Amino acid sequence: MTLGEIPDVHIFTVSDAFGNGAALAEFRDISVPLIVVEDPLNHLGNYLFDKDDIYFFEDDGDWEWIYKTIEDAVYRGSRNTEATDGSDEDPSLDMIVTWLDLDADYFTGSKCAAVDDDCIDLLNAVFEDGFAEQEPNQGSDPADWRSTAIADPDYLPSVYPNGQNWNGAFDFSFTP
Repeated sequence: MTLGEIPDVHIFTVSDAFGNGAALAEFRDISVPLIVVEDPLNHLGNYLFDKDDIYFFEDDGDWEWIYKTIEDAVYRGSRNTEATDGSDEDPSLDMIVTWLDLDADYFTGSKCAAVDDDCIDLLNAVFEDGFAEQEPNQGSDPADWRSTAIADPDYLPSVYPNGQNWNGAFDFSFTP
């Protein structure tokens, strides 16, 4: 299934003079395929979702806190993962439900079973644990100036320095 939505991305970052900082990325209408095993293909399906990523980093470039939350998520098809009888190398839905601590009846009824079903719990669990090669949430909020700074981002109205185009953005002069 092809997803026709166009993602909307907003990025906000703060940093001090030493290079300690934080970044917030707000993604709306983004999609991800969750491929569990490449060969033979075990595909948990395609998902359309809204996600907020918070990254706190230190002056040496290392992460300090990574926290991703899913606010809205729907299933968009292409799942071929077997319901039962999987293995550690090629898991089935019942195993994934256990690993991600989802309700025992997840992937049935209206719980992320049919196209356009709500899959918020699945996607939050995927990013919490780092399942299917996704980067996991890790660390903890340092609760310092960076937390306050990104709590209420003020996004620029345009990507252009003058608000309309790149004219003059790189015009510099130097008189020795």
